[in-house]
Amino acid sequence: MNKTNETNQTLTVDVCIVGAGPGGALLSNLLNRQGISTALIERQPHLHKSFRGELLNTDGEAILNKHGLYSIIAERGALPLEEIQYWEDGKIIKTIFPSDEVSHVGIHVPQDIC
Repeated sequence: MNKTNETNQTLTVDVCIVGAGPGGALLSNLLNRQGISTALIERQPHLHKSFRGELLNTDGEAILNKHGLYSIIAERGALPLEEIQYWEDGKIIKTIFPSDEVSHVGIHVPQDIC
């Protein structure tokens, strides 16, 4: 695939991924590890969106661990969540606690650390 960038240079890659969210970023990383050149394109010129899905449950954390990325994110400031509370009309309607096998229910990954 050929694409002309802002400086009118042609970039040749094997795969173009549109969307630099968690899925696109992980896919780009995994393909690059396999020697497949990628272009990861994001419409937003910055990371200052109002919400970018900053919470990952334990399954998301396991995917990061599987691919050797969790330790990098943890070093930059990811925070384990000791519980999750759901609120409605100013009252807690549900609280999720970790199971006996894990010490937390997910991780908070502030967008500015990535």
